[in-house]
Amino acid sequence: MLEKLDDIQWDQLHEPYGQPATYIPHGIRKLLSHNQEERKKAKYNLSWALESLGVLGTATPATIPFLIELLDC
Repeated sequence: MLEKLDDIQWDQLHEPYGQPATYIPHGIRKLLSHNQEERKKAKYNLSWALESLGVLGTATPATIPFLIELLDC
């Protein structure tokens, strides 16, 4: 699962406010944590990293396939 997550050049993609999207792979992996608080924090951080006030970052389209993959868990 998530085998191709590190194939994406996240530092070349951006969050809605223009920050490099380097947190996203870490956040996606945290969604698989056994710790509920870690998952909750990851969901919150990813929600801001992908969409904020209706603005999408350039990293959002690259993230969607991985989130869909997690739905199969």
